[in-house]
Amino acid sequence: MMCVKVLKCLIVSLIFQEVSCGAQIHWINCSTSDPSHFKFATCNLRNFKKSDAQFSCYVQVLEPIRDCMVRLETLYLVGRKPIVLLNASCDACELLKNRKRFVAVSRMFDIIADKTNLNHTCPYAHNIFANNLTLDLHKFPFPMPRGKYYMKVSFFVNRDTNKVYVEGAATIF
Repeated sequence: MMCVKVLKCLIVSLIFQEVSCGAQIHWINCSTSDPSHFKFATCNLRNFKKSDAQFSCYVQVLEPIRDCMVRLETLYLVGRKPIVLLNASCDACELLKNRKRFVAVSRMFDIIADKTNLNHTCPYAHNIFANNLTLDLHKFPFPMPRGKYYMKVSFFVNRDTNKVYVEGAATIF
């Protein structure tokens, strides 16, 4: 399955044969299925320059997180049908326990790891934050040709009873 994803990325980059040099994040949306368990105190995007944006969020955890599944989706929006660059799921608690087990998700987590307080395995009984995350294209585990992208991170917490979503769109130029 991973070979198919890598092959799709290579085909996309061969078709366009462009090296990315910057990114502009257009919008970010944070939501939860049950505000009585999780509440976004902060979810904002600050644009300093055209290619320099910072994302910050602060999630109030009102019920301890005992288990959590995470799904990462990255779509390249070209033509009528978007190309799926990444669609990976894993147990977030296992990811934090053993990073080598989930290679694709671990590489995406490496992009944000030093800007968050997600530094131990479950349970999480404290608030979660991410401060001043930037889109560093050199850290992505797959090629990023120029164009528009959509990314969604879904968290299915405590046996899927609560869902937390962070999604956004960006243009690579």
